[in-house]
Amino acid sequence: MQLCLGASCRFIAKPCAITLGIQDSGPHRAQPNAILEKVFTSISKSPDGKRLEGLSKQLDWDVRKIQRWFRHRRNQDKPTTLTKFCESMWRFTFYLSIFFYGIRFLWTAPWFWDTRQCWYNYPFQ
Repeated sequence: MQLCLGASCRFIAKPCAITLGIQDSGPHRAQPNAILEKVFTSISKSPDGKRLEGLSKQLDWDVRKIQRWFRHRRNQDKPTTLTKFCESMWRFTFYLSIFFYGIRFLWTAPWFWDTRQCWYNYPFQ
């Protein structure tokens, strides 16, 4: 899932991120294993000790290696730092633009400077 929004990410956010030293490196990928993948997708993303022991005997791996596999598998679905930066940059740009747009129109409103203007012609404003 790409959180970044197309052109704004490519032409604005990504060059800014590279200038700041943010890299597009994701988490370690878990080595392919059909049995562990099936447990991960259908049963539990964090198996308990009893299930880890069973998987350890079934795969002939130590429990620590299986725990590491599950941690890597959980983390590989997370977005990269660059993707998060692009999303944050987009939100920052959007909200800053909307803020200045609002200020532009409020600036010319007479009641922005003098609150008594809000009550003129009450209740027929």
